[in-house]
Amino acid sequence: MRILITTDVFPPQAGETAIYVPAIAQALVERGHEVRVVVLAYDKVAAGADAHYPFSVERLDLRRFWHRTVRMFVQLRWAEVVFVDGLLAQAHSISRLLRRPTVARVTGDLVWEYVVDQGWLRDDWASFQRKRYHRYIER
Repeated sequence: MRILITTDVFPPQAGETAIYVPAIAQALVERGHEVRVVVLAYDKVAAGADAHYPFSVERLDLRRFWHRTVRMFVQLRWAEVVFVDGLLAQAHSISRLLRRPTVARVTGDLVWEYVVDQGWLRDDWASFQRKRYHRYIER
């Protein structure tokens, strides 16, 4: 099966996702799947830095929205299934357009992050999970 993984964190960056995504991609390749990883590039990475992986890695420039969208479209058209671990809005929108099955790994709570970023709430994550809110937030 052709599997595309999208992420916004990948080595040499640090963090759980930077460990998890290469590990899951490696495991899928070992099980006979063809895997590609598309990652949002915050910094320049040395040419050939991803050559040791048994899957292809395409780094998309954070600053080039339209180029990133076209490249995402091309990669999603190749895929039979999409595993989204970052770039959720862009990957999900395009995969729906192309009718590709999509699985998303969400760590945290996107609604809570959004309403806190907008300044609508000051509750911490645990309080947000227990309380009821206005229908515009809970939709």
